[in-house]
Amino acid sequence: MKNVLRSPWLRAIAVILAAAAAFAVIWWRGPAWSDVANAFRAVRWRWVVAAIVLNLLSVVARSLAAGPHIHAVGSAPGLAPHSQTRPSDMPHSTDPTDPPVSPGRRAAS
Repeated sequence: MKNVLRSPWLRAIAVILAAAAAFAVIWWRGPAWSDVANAFRAVRWRWVVAAIVLNLLSVVARSLAAGPHIHAVGSAPGLAPHSQTRPSDMPHSTDPTDPPVSPGRRAAS
């Protein structure tokens, strides 16, 4: 059984069969598709585009804001820039609102 699960062809066939079954059940038990088409005709697409653009700008702003913190951790003494450390070994908190903490020092409690 273990060798059967490792076969990429059998896994691909299983995924295709599962997707086909899911599609068939959604089509069979799903909504009236003409109502779905009418709902999409009523959408104001410029607002959808505006929401997507705003979301992408938010991602860019977050990445720019997090950039100094990410680089500070990667260049900390004793750590290689691309070291294979686990996140629990890193000298920083997972809370993005916490300030970065130097290795070997603890934040005041």
